[in-house]
Amino acid sequence: MSMNEIGSIDLLQAQTQTWNHMFNFISSSAAKCAVQLGIPDVLYKHGKPMSLSDLTAELSLIDHSKWILHNWNDEDCVKILKKCKESIPSREEGGKVIIIDIVLENPNVRNEFVRAQHYMDLLMMVCYAAKQRTKMDWERLFTDAGFNEYKITPTLGTRSLIEIYP
Repeated sequence: MSMNEIGSIDLLQAQTQTWNHMFNFISSSAAKCAVQLGIPDVLYKHGKPMSLSDLTAELSLIDHSKWILHNWNDEDCVKILKKCKESIPSREEGGKVIIIDIVLENPNVRNEFVRAQHYMDLLMMVCYAAKQRTKMDWERLFTDAGFNEYKITPTLGTRSLIEIYP
């Protein structure tokens, strides 16, 4: 084997080792997530191999559809909200839609939460051609979708709990 070949092999091994060190956290993170979701417990109780759809049905996952509207443009959000309105009872019968999302604060306010909200807004524009919304933007969406009333409650960090009523 020539010196050039040995150098190439060493370089390839060094590069491989570097990549392994860089991405080694993924396997431990995946294992941690699996444990936190309770996947080992579900599999143990089931007693035999199960399909992914059966596994997800058994897991007690948080309803992810509450945190979805920021991925869509205004027109699509109105369509989604109209479908939600059609599928819930009247307010008198307890009907409401719950949304957990960012409500952008006044851009003149300078603090870490507002900065994080604006970073998320940039991310939404780049990744989804969507945006984070101000209180007025949300109100316009709710009105266009036919909702009569809403309530926005700021919660932990950058998120708000939004309740909209038919």
